[in-house]
Amino acid sequence: MRKLSVLEAGCILLVSTVLFVAAAMLIPSLAPDYLEGGKNWHTVTILVEIGCFLIPGALYALIRRVGIASLGIRRCTAGQVAIAIMMAFAGYIVIIFIQLIWLSLIGTLGGKPAEAIFPAMDTPVRMALGVLSIAVSAALAEEFLFRGTLLPAISRSGRHGAALLITSLLFMLMHTSVESLPFTLLYGLLLGWLALRSGSIWPSIAFHAANNAIQVLLLYATQGIELPPGLIESDPAAIADPAVIGYSLIIYGVLAAVGAGAFAALVWGYRRITRPPVPEPGLPARAWHYIPIWASAFIMTAMLLVEALQLFGVLGSLGM
Repeated sequence: MRKLSVLEAGCILLVSTVLFVAAAMLIPSLAPDYLEGGKNWHTVTILVEIGCFLIPGALYALIRRVGIASLGIRRCTAGQVAIAIMMAFAGYIVIIFIQLIWLSLIGTLGGKPAEAIFPAMDTPVRMALGVLSIAVSAALAEEFLFRGTLLPAISRSGRHGAALLITSLLFMLMHTSVESLPFTLLYGLLLGWLALRSGSIWPSIAFHAANNAIQVLLLYATQGIELPPGLIESDPAAIADPAVIGYSLIIYGVLAAVGAGAFAALVWGYRRITRPPVPEPGLPARAWHYIPIWASAFIMTAMLLVEALQLFGVLGSLGM
């Protein structure tokens, strides 16, 4: 069974990164209503996720006859998937608490988070479209790239810790969002651990999809409702308002403590029902084999820097 080398996995990542940057540059002109949450929002989101993050690696693996098991596409138990989904629910409130602290820090430093734009999800059909675009397509595509393609290729060198950290940092950078840096980094580490522990990407896909589905369900439940200050909103600028931070931290702090306890119990349960696969010998990797990965990281970092400059009003003050 043929396996991907670090160089091959890095080249797939680089192609995905270039496609993602091109999509980000072309969307405003090809689908201008996307930025306002227009009717094509779901279609564009699915096309970007699948086209940028899934198809390049899948095509290469098909052409080069890469074994699907080496990409983490292997059987896992229903218990592993179920616990992963429960971990998403238990961990969500903990992450929200961390996000509140992070957003309050951004607000203290003078940053002004942009309002998150989503299409209307005020009917069951629109909610289902949201789950398909935000949860299902994103989970399948991103997990295939980061936990199916990159993580096994790097970890086969025996450096599981380094592989987990590298893929998590790349996952964080790929989202090009200063507001969600802690969120995406912590989730990247957890998703990688789920995949490494089970040897399969299905538990990480389940966790990823469940986490994103929670956001869709919250949007569906709260759209059209005037929420009290501090409750979950889709507008990070409102969450970062110092006037509501103290109240929010108290509420989420108590809930996060409960969620953290449940999450720890679920982690223990997941460890009990999983056994890490026997390490597979990998192709030898030299330093220059990592060049495509570092090139991708450089591109993503540049995009993140632009977003940070916009967040703190630097680009605006420069007339850009």
